Amino acid sequence: MFGDLKVKEVMVKDFAKCKKSDSVRKLLNKLKGKSNIIVVFDGRKPVGEIDELNLIKVMVNPKKVPHKYIVEMGFGVDFDYFAKTARDIMDPIGVCVGPEDSVTDAIIEMDDGDVKSLPVVEKGKVVGVVSDNDIVKAYLKRGNK
Repeated sequence: MFGDLKVKEVMVKDFAKCKKSDSVRKLLNKLKGKSNIIVVFDGRKPVGEIDELNLIKVMVNPKKVPHKYIVEMGFGVDFDYFAKTARDIMDPIGVCVGPEDSVTDAIIEMDDGDVKSLPVVEKGKVVGVVSDNDIVKAYLKRGNK
């Protein structure tokens, strides 16, 4: 389906970034006009990512969620817990792709890692983010060729 389409052709270069110590409130502002993924850094090293679902979960008051959904939504059982920083809600980065990797390889990595997006790394530096949404948009733009 994607033939020789490369990650660099579908990735988003203007992505949101944050420090792992940034507040949740600050994270919400970082998403404005950017991709739906925030890459979390510890110094210059990417250590995690936060997507919209991570943020939505902290907007919900766990005391108002029926008990049967608590664990399923990822709140755990501590009703007094309230995420304060990016570190509290980020998903660790398990795998990255390079800009020259094929979109097919990125899809396989996303499926293997059960993630919706991947940082795109070149020479040790994050140069973009590729998400499932970016890939679908590219597919539709190409006219399903």
